[in-house]
Amino acid sequence: MTTASEPKHNSMTELALYFLRLGFLGFGGPVALVGQMERELVNDKKWLTKEEMRESIAICQSLPGPLAIQVGIYIAWLRCGFLSAVPELKGDCPVGGGLSCWLKAASRPLRKQLTG
Repeated sequence: MTTASEPKHNSMTELALYFLRLGFLGFGGPVALVGQMERELVNDKKWLTKEEMRESIAICQSLPGPLAIQVGIYIAWLRCGFLSAVPELKGDCPVGGGLSCWLKAASRPLRKQLTG
């Protein structure tokens, strides 16, 4: 009789920091980013097995939208559960997220001037 292995878990902070680094340093198309995730998460960090990574890629390739972000969200869900999609999305898109926050903060004085 075989027993199920314990599910692996990471802290959301650890996961968010990984995807933040990937968002800043990763380059290339979705296939390149997924390849980088596979190298780092399967071979280096051992957060996933090769089978889990291949399953995540196969599932996400069947969905419309950007492959790398979907694979990241799926991996975050595997490692930390449902709510982990939020830090993954913020970490995977730091430039866009940071720019939108900066623009919102920078536009406050202008909005005050325009609205009186």
